[in-house]
Amino acid sequence: MNDTTKYLLAVVAGLALLWFGYSDYQTQEERLENAVEIDATVLETDIDRRSSSGSGSSYYPVVEFEYTYEGETYTSSNIDAADSRTSESSRSSAQSVVNEYPEGEAVTAYLDPAEPDEAFLETDRSWGPYLFALIGAGLTLAGFVSLTRALIADRQREGV
Repeated sequence: MNDTTKYLLAVVAGLALLWFGYSDYQTQEERLENAVEIDATVLETDIDRRSSSGSGSSYYPVVEFEYTYEGETYTSSNIDAADSRTSESSRSSAQSVVNEYPEGEAVTAYLDPAEPDEAFLETDRSWGPYLFALIGAGLTLAGFVSLTRALIADRQREGV
C-alpha cells in the first residue's frame, strides 16, 4: 500500500470518527432535552476491564437497571445519554461510579419517550462524543495535510 492510499484511508477514517462524534453528540443532546424521570431498580453492577498493548487498561463501570415505562418493562446499562461509553483510567475510579448504584436499590433514571429502551442514569453530558469528534478532526486534518504533501511531491517527481 503506497503512502497516498494510507493518507487517503486516514482521511476517511477521520471523517468516520468525526461523523460518529457528531452523531453521538446529537443523540445525547436530544435525549437530554426530552428526558423524563422514571423509577428504576439496579439489578447488577460490574467493572469491565479492557486491555490494549499500547495504553494499558481501561475500566468501564457497568450498571444494569430495570424500569417500566408505559406498561412495558425494560433493562438498560446506559450510565449517560450518549451512545459511546466512556472509560475510567483506574479501577478505583470505575468502582466509585459503580458504588453510587448499589444492587437492589431504587434509583431515578431518565429516558427520551421516543426511545424508551435507552434509559440512562446521569444527566451530565458525556465527554465521549467530543473526544470522538476531536480525534476524528485531528486524523482528518493530519491525513489531508499528508495526502496533499504526497500528491505535491509526486507531481514534482513527475516534472509536472
